[in-house]
Amino acid sequence: MMKGKTAALLALVLALLLVLGGCAANEEKERARRIIYLGGIQYTYGDLLDAEAETRAYYDQLNQLYAMYGIAPVEVTEHDIRDEAFNNLALQAVVLEKAASVGLDQLTAEEKAEISASTDAAMAEYRASAAAGLSEDLTGQDREAAIDAVLAEAGITRDKVWRVQREAFIIAKAEAWATAGVTVTEEEFLEAFNAQVETDKASMLADPDAYGYGVLTGQQSLYVPAGYREVDWLVIGCSAEDAALIAAVEQAHEAAHEALHTAEEAVHGLLGEDADMELLLSQVQVTLSDASDPTHIIVQDTVADFDPPLQDDAASAVMALAGARALEAAYAQQLSLACAAANENIAPEVEEALRRLENGEGWELVQQHYNDDTDMSLGSPLVCEGFGYAPVAFVDAAMALAAPGDYTHLYMDGEGCVILRYIADVQEGPVDPSAVRESMTADLLAHKREESFYSTLSLWVEAASPRMIINYNLLEH
Repeated sequence: MMKGKTAALLALVLALLLVLGGCAANEEKERARRIIYLGGIQYTYGDLLDAEAETRAYYDQLNQLYAMYGIAPVEVTEHDIRDEAFNNLALQAVVLEKAASVGLDQLTAEEKAEISASTDAAMAEYRASAAAGLSEDLTGQDREAAIDAVLAEAGITRDKVWRVQREAFIIAKAEAWATAGVTVTEEEFLEAFNAQVETDKASMLADPDAYGYGVLTGQQSLYVPAGYREVDWLVIGCSAEDAALIAAVEQAHEAAHEALHTAEEAVHGLLGEDADMELLLSQVQVTLSDASDPTHIIVQDTVADFDPPLQDDAASAVMALAGARALEAAYAQQLSLACAAANENIAPEVEEALRRLENGEGWELVQQHYNDDTDMSLGSPLVCEGFGYAPVAFVDAAMALAAPGDYTHLYMDGEGCVILRYIADVQEGPVDPSAVRESMTADLLAHKREESFYSTLSLWVEAASPRMIINYNLLEH
């Protein structure tokens, strides 16, 4: 069966379907034999082999992606691949023959220049791909000559690339010509809008956080659940030195926490889950090194006096646990101290920003002057009670503000200080249709044109089939 999507058709045309490596003379002769002929449009057996290679590569890449996500692979046989490749070439022939019959293959100077430019771009991509596989020792003319050799071995020439680009251009031109009268009426837009509102409403009421998550990921919901408010913020960040120290201590603390967990499991494994861990640990004294380097603290000495005595392996495990617990607590303390020092270092700048707001200076000016979170990645522009896609402290502070225009500040360890402003409540209910009319209409039009084109295309195929010459003997090779 022929594929039913324009994107798939164009993708196959745009790909330069070439078999890598040279061919013997008899193989080259076989590849040159015509397998499809329609009104002057022809494809050879070589074109079919190349289309099969591209189709096979597509499914290989698709199944590699599926494997990454644990999805069952698409099962295709060599017969399936040949059938798909042949049908797509036949479909291309139908479109190109129809385009020629109405003069769409007669290109203006501007259109020819566009095809030439796309050919240049495609050749540049091929050259870049070839260059990526070469030794870095090759430079200048030697490197260019090596790239030429790679392309020559693969059979990639500008003429072949130009043919692919020209066919793609004409196919796109034929689709535009066939669907020129297709439009989307206001009634069709409103019908689609209202249907989507109901779908989104059910989703948003079932999971209110989904609306805010959609905003963060650029997905437009047409229904807003209750309870959302719009916020804005600025961040006065820690110095680079403080941020680096906090990150290093955090890393050491995380490693100590993992070591503590491992030590706990070891003790439980030897003494059982019911062992009185706190009693045992109270009989161990641990001495740590000083914290002159807060990212590298070690256990200097461990002394234990267990009553009743423990077996040597159990005693060693409990002593190791005591050391791991002491290290974890020490790193936690150093992390707290590092964060406190970083916050103290930026406190004067925070107070200055707050005074400017208190004195009535515009929020935008203060934000522009002080904000270090230029990507606005720390929080979320929309939040609701318990919103799960922004830091808890950020959400809680935003929801605690009493009225639009109010602001507050909070120190977020390792991030700096956030000054947060309550902008407005987000109106519950459907969004204004005008806000999505342009984008929805474009999507509807694209879908409607695609459906119209393939309806028209089926008529073209029906009319062309009796005139298409196919070498079935060659097809069965």
